[in-house]
Amino acid sequence: MLDAREAGSLVCQILGLLIWLGLSIAMITMGALYLHNCSGEPNIPIYLIVAGVFILVLIITYPLKTVSLKFATLDGIIGLFLFAWLIAGSVWVFRNYQDYLAGRDIGCDHRLYLFAFWILIVQYIFMGLTIISSVLYCVFCGISSLKECATQCPPVRRQEC
Repeated sequence: MLDAREAGSLVCQILGLLIWLGLSIAMITMGALYLHNCSGEPNIPIYLIVAGVFILVLIITYPLKTVSLKFATLDGIIGLFLFAWLIAGSVWVFRNYQDYLAGRDIGCDHRLYLFAFWILIVQYIFMGLTIISSVLYCVFCGISSLKECATQCPPVRRQEC
């Protein structure tokens, strides 16, 4: 039986996977629908399709990470690729932002452009929240393990903890 902490963690994982599943399907759909409607920056729809497909692969292989180290390694490689792809997508989208704000034609359907823009913003927010939560987790787990060491280790062995 799961305790409250494990159940909460499982709910968060499932909710996160469902959100990313929806976003990745939307990315693939928008990229495919507007594949030829962005002559000003033809890489934007390609960015959406490729990122969406690789996020789907991560979602599919997520449960398999516990079964085999190969899948954990694959996830790491895909994660590195997605980070590099995020940077490339940022260049393709954000370099046109000033022209878009000024009302100049950027040669790209405005729905596709805004979708790609906000997908990138969501990804950066998610990345920032992940980094912050990881740091907080390390800090609080480090503090609790030090307290545990101080109370559970015999005085002679405390330096080893």
